[in-house]
Amino acid sequence: MRAVGPAADGRQWAGATQARTRWTFTHRRRGMVCMLYDVRVVVTAQMRLPRWQPDVPPDSATQAWWDDFSARLLAHERGHVRIAVDGAREIAETLRPLEGSVSCDALTMRANGAARIILVRARERQAEYDRVTGHGVRTETDSATTG
Repeated sequence: MRAVGPAADGRQWAGATQARTRWTFTHRRRGMVCMLYDVRVVVTAQMRLPRWQPDVPPDSATQAWWDDFSARLLAHERGHVRIAVDGAREIAETLRPLEGSVSCDALTMRANGAARIILVRARERQAEYDRVTGHGVRTETDSATTG
């Protein structure tokens, strides 16, 4: 699987998740204050997982290994999606209340800058999640109990 699996970070993996976060908003001036409206944040995630279609039915031990491996890999990749969604939620929560007595262009730059910083932190959380879980070899629970 690692020989022909999806590539991420310059390596081949059994599975991989790519998530893209996009945000949009409009702004409106109300008197001397510019405010953001209609803040929308969307995460598009693509998860690539292996499929196994044996030519002959496997023995029970091999099938049990595959079932466990597949379940753990799926749980790991869902963790990556969760981190991306959490980052998107943080962007929305940060941008919705933004307003200022500055120009709307300046407020737009401030909002986009804040969102980009949140994305950087989310990418750092993704990398930490892979480090802690050994790219899915361990669960977060395993990692918390073994140090």
